[in-house]
Amino acid sequence: MGDLGIQVSNGWTIMSDQQKGLENAVAYLLPHAEHRNCARHVYANWKKKGHSTGTLRMLFWNAVKCTTHQDFQRIMQQMTTLKPQAAQDFRNIGVKKFCMAYISETPKCEVIDNNVCECFNSYILQYRSEPTIDILEDIRSTIMQRIVKKREVASDTIDQLCPRIRKLVEGNKLKFRTCSLRHAGEFQFEVTDFGNRFVVDIRSRSCSCRYWNIRGIPCSHAITCIHWMKQDPVSFVTDWLKKDVYKRAYRNGIRPLNGRSLWTEVEGNYLFPPIVKK
Repeated sequence: MGDLGIQVSNGWTIMSDQQKGLENAVAYLLPHAEHRNCARHVYANWKKKGHSTGTLRMLFWNAVKCTTHQDFQRIMQQMTTLKPQAAQDFRNIGVKKFCMAYISETPKCEVIDNNVCECFNSYILQYRSEPTIDILEDIRSTIMQRIVKKREVASDTIDQLCPRIRKLVEGNKLKFRTCSLRHAGEFQFEVTDFGNRFVVDIRSRSCSCRYWNIRGIPCSHAITCIHWMKQDPVSFVTDWLKKDVYKRAYRNGIRPLNGRSLWTEVEGNYLFPPIVKK
């Protein structure tokens, strides 16, 4: 906590697999943080209990990715009808740990798997056969270059949004064509989409589908209302997903270091331990 500068754990979200030791450590050190479990790890363990049919797999991921409690309960009822024990094992895991319908709306991040860690693991795969110091040096050098590239990408664009976020916004703009709205006064609307109705509150930046609440990106229902108000949807994307914050994230780089032949002693100790050949 000291290294991360965490004074109070409120507002923090931790992602891990289902290791009991990690769960206990997070509960002790960050008692008020949201602790999510990677849904892919959860599925792998759930599957080992005999819930491996294609239909069960589909229901698992539908349940994990739906954003409302009502949709979640409907999917779980289908799972219960198909295989009661599968549904019971699913619930016993703790749905608040890996289901989008129950995750916190504070972080504006819907991630429920550890894909970022897996990407990093594949990123450094080529270095794993090297000695420890060499592995760390190669990782440092690689990340140093990556930070510079990310900073350059952010500097070269004139868009307020990062490229991936822009793509999501544009996708939601296309979807809003199927929506119709009724104005309920002030900043509240009732939006109909394929027979389903959703309540949108522009002032609180929320929609009852919970997509906007969780991701911080206006859903198609919200964009319908924003267009009716003749506003730009970009203005309603959370600041955490805009270019200025992205640039701040990569503002501080990693300093370059000399090669091992130029490492020096500091008060009798090497900056890094020298290799001693036996």
